[in-house]
Amino acid sequence: MTMYLCSTSVLCALLALLLSGTSCSRVTCSNRCCAFVENFPVRLKELRSSFFKIREYYEDKDQIETALMDTSLLMVMQSPFGCRAMTDVLRFYLETVLPAAEIDSKDFKIPISRIGNIFYELKRELVYCKDYLSCKKPFEIESIIDTYKKMEDKGLYKAMGELELLFNYIEEYMVSKKQ
Repeated sequence: MTMYLCSTSVLCALLALLLSGTSCSRVTCSNRCCAFVENFPVRLKELRSSFFKIREYYEDKDQIETALMDTSLLMVMQSPFGCRAMTDVLRFYLETVLPAAEIDSKDFKIPISRIGNIFYELKRELVYCKDYLSCKKPFEIESIIDTYKKMEDKGLYKAMGELELLFNYIEEYMVSKKQ
């Protein structure tokens, strides 16, 4: 993995920790969408735990310097188009990346499946809570998909290697939606 991605990931994680520390008080939610946002840190912990089990494998196989996700995705996720961007990225992982990862390595079927299940739940809740989250017009994911396809069989390792970065972006988005 490139130093750029590593330092970006660390920066995003630190920023997320700082932001999450600013809202220490517990919010009592009266609806499903508020509860979803407030309880998301538990799901994020599960995502990170599952990824930790497969991280080394995918990062070791990632030999491409080009990034699939960069700070422009984070900026879109922090904009009024964020939930649409997240929905599109989650769909890309659910329909393309994770199924290929399950085929690539039978040894990691359980953690990949857990990540997929949480992504599916997250995508479902984003769609259900679109009004609560003030979703705007769709995010254009084509540039990520085009880059992934150009990487051919190496795209899988890039996409799986960047999962932690995606987790950080998702966390930033969810923190921004806390009341």
